[in-house]
Amino acid sequence: MSSSFQTIVDVDATAEDAVAHGERVAAWLVGEGIVRLPDHGPGPRWERATGFREAGGSEGLTVVTGRTVFFSPQHGGPPACPYCAVAFGDGHREVFSPAMDAGG
Repeated sequence: MSSSFQTIVDVDATAEDAVAHGERVAAWLVGEGIVRLPDHGPGPRWERATGFREAGGSEGLTVVTGRTVFFSPQHGGPPACPYCAVAFGDGHREVFSPAMDAGG
């Protein structure tokens, strides 16, 4: 069984604004029927947002408001900086892995 993720990222959000932004996005998704309360599982309009008819494999919505790296190797190529477009290469792993492992 495979996993599928939809990721929305505001690269311009400040640490001070991140929690409020996350709460607004979650409330909007609930209001649109994309996810439901209390568990943020798939809502009645889930297919509209994801394109997937079956919601059985969904683990629901998770709102992350800290500094985080989102990367899917299935999209081909290494992750890249959203500001300067420099790609993360093998030479960067040693430098950035401790920061990514620390979570922030």
